[in-house]
Amino acid sequence: MRDRNNYFTDIEQIAAEGLARAGYPGSGPISERVLTELVNSYGFRIERVAGLPRTARSITDTRDRVIFIGDQDDLKVRQARSVVLQTLGHFALEHSDTSDFGDYLRQRIESNYFSAAVLAPEAPAVELLSDAKRQGDISVEDLKETFYISYEMAAHRFTNLATVHLDIPVHFLRTDAEGVITKAYENDGLPFPVTSDGGLEGERVPRQWGARQAWGAEGHFLLHEQYTVLDAGEYFCITYIETEHDRYPYAITLGTTVEHAQHFRGSETLRREHARSRDVEPDPRLVRDWESVAWPSAAERSHVLSALPPSQRSFVPFPGIDLLDVYRFLDRQRRRRQA
Repeated sequence: MRDRNNYFTDIEQIAAEGLARAGYPGSGPISERVLTELVNSYGFRIERVAGLPRTARSITDTRDRVIFIGDQDDLKVRQARSVVLQTLGHFALEHSDTSDFGDYLRQRIESNYFSAAVLAPEAPAVELLSDAKRQGDISVEDLKETFYISYEMAAHRFTNLATVHLDIPVHFLRTDAEGVITKAYENDGLPFPVTSDGGLEGERVPRQWGARQAWGAEGHFLLHEQYTVLDAGEYFCITYIETEHDRYPYAITLGTTVEHAQHFRGSETLRREHARSRDVEPDPRLVRDWESVAWPSAAERSHVLSALPPSQRSFVPFPGIDLLDVYRFLDRQRRRRQA
């Protein structure tokens, strides 16, 4: 992904050709008619049904050529378009059954890319972003609103197009309220926290990063812009708290190096955090006072179970817990009692 700047030329072409067949006018969001025509051009039709299994986003009957999705009570319009196109992507890209996990992931990435390339077509998206860059006013919000897609998809789509068309290196993060990574991408040199084998998912970003600062910021359901100084250099990022879709909200962070920050709306912010090695080192006194007496109970979150450490990681007694945050909490409580 990094080597190709998260850009797939062949999928862009397939999406563009499909949109042309379906009668897409060349600008704005794709209409219901264009979506239906595109699906029909591959020999399928869409049917909304009640009672779709909870574990499935869609089910395709390849014999009768029907893509079943949840009815309107279960799936909103914006979500439904994405699900339909992610499903259609497997057939447009001629994916086949696989028992190989690596191939399965490749197919998921490609079908998701196809969906985004249809919903935010390359030509009008690049035109919008190029105009914004010239004005120093790039905003994922504009991409979201122009093409009627989610903020997360808009941020993903920006990473597809930013480096190839705008010459802007980027980073992308999806994290939960505790800063635990569920998705990440970078080609701007941002050093993500990783496991010994290079894994990202389940790792927690430092509390100084925008992905975590946004949760405590005033008006935190709006966009949070900040600069972060790391050992590797200085970075600018924008974090958006998504509350619409999941049971638990999550943060979407998009950023770049400080040299390219000038192209983005919000880059005039005065927020600056330091997260160099010496800044993120735990206070020895804090650890000494609380390490052997703190006993937190993890919130009942699905990621706590799914993120239990695999064999290559050392086991920790409280998986899913940021112990330094626990120690800080206990320290504040002790000071309050002593006041």
